[in-house]
Amino acid sequence: MADALLHALLRQALLLSLGVVLLALARPALRRASAGLSYLAWSGLPLLLLTAALPRPVQEPLHLLWPAQALAPTGAEAGGAVAAPSASALPLPATAWLGLWLAGTVLALLVQATRQWQLARHGSTLPAGSSPALVGLWRPRVMLPLDFQHRFTPAQQALILAHEHVHRARGDNLWAGVGTFIACLHWWNPLAWWGLARLRADQELACDAAVLRAQPLALTEYTDALLAAHGLTAPAAPLASRWGSVHPLVERVAMLKHARATRRHHLALLAATLLGAMGTSYALQAAPEAPPVVEGFVQLRFDIRLSLDGQEISHPRLNTFPAAPATVVFNEPNGPRLWKLTFTGRFEGDKHLMVDTELALSEDEAAVLAWRNSQGKAPPPPVRQVAAPRLLMQDGGSGRVETTTPDGQHRLTLEIRANSFRNPTPDYSAPKP
Repeated sequence: MADALLHALLRQALLLSLGVVLLALARPALRRASAGLSYLAWSGLPLLLLTAALPRPVQEPLHLLWPAQALAPTGAEAGGAVAAPSASALPLPATAWLGLWLAGTVLALLVQATRQWQLARHGSTLPAGSSPALVGLWRPRVMLPLDFQHRFTPAQQALILAHEHVHRARGDNLWAGVGTFIACLHWWNPLAWWGLARLRADQELACDAAVLRAQPLALTEYTDALLAAHGLTAPAAPLASRWGSVHPLVERVAMLKHARATRRHHLALLAATLLGAMGTSYALQAAPEAPPVVEGFVQLRFDIRLSLDGQEISHPRLNTFPAAPATVVFNEPNGPRLWKLTFTGRFEGDKHLMVDTELALSEDEAAVLAWRNSQGKAPPPPVRQVAAPRLLMQDGGSGRVETTTPDGQHRLTLEIRANSFRNPTPDYSAPKP
């Protein structure tokens, strides 16, 4: 599990880095279109990271031949598999790296939580010399410094409050919190923190543009308010949208002259680009996890022995491809139950296979009898999952799984021998009747 989690985090880190680089390259063009479009483009980054969690299309299982010969595992093969990997069973480097990664994430989150708590201690006002800010998530409130009325004119005060209300209306603190969480999860990646800083800067530019579009005659007062806020201490809390920002003042003032509205065709182009990036990411991640093929096709063979209460009832052999499920359905001899077993194998390194198994059962006696009388031509009756063990075994090794029927009166024993092989052409043979 630690290996899989570390692999997923590394894949996320690669997607995050590529996404930030692409947004950085596109940022000048986006900002020329509108500040709001540049800010909106950052929403594609968490969507890109979520492509790994999207459901995959169900692959049709590959049924291959049922051999007539018996499986005869040796004593060495009988001990060739272990249960689903735990942290203690995995190699030390993977566990150690994962532990370091998660420890850094927890520490980064604690730092951000401390900053937020320290800001909340001030109550409803901030010390003199601080920047006004919208603070909080569920019920955000505008916090003003003690010298707010002395530093800014009434007209400037109204513009600053309008700026903070735009932050509230857009839910900017929520997006800042999401960006902060992603940066903390990838605390070691400088691109994550750079992207978070640019997100916050684009938030301010988008709010500036929104206020000036609503009040186009207030450009001079707005510029004077920015100049008056120069040098103010901005809250460093993650859930705080501040008036003063880390954005260069000269560049921010220059952007005020280009407070354009986001046009529909710009939104359509951005949406198409984000969907294309997500689709490409999704397709690339769906590639089967298999070693490089030099000649022919890499396939997996599962030799399976099924026993009920110690008596062997079936002995199929299934050939399939890495990451492609293979399924066998059988009924107990003279019994009311029907079993459906699904096996999916993936390579774990050069010499190990991870085999995910799913054992499902139907106890509808009438439906099982009808399926048996049709000699397998009718669709099998509906089944429900009773177990989903996972085995990590050597390529060519074997493993053993035992489970009981839901009533606890019968024991099903499943022995699996798995090995990979190369075929010049893929084997699509159907099971013999």
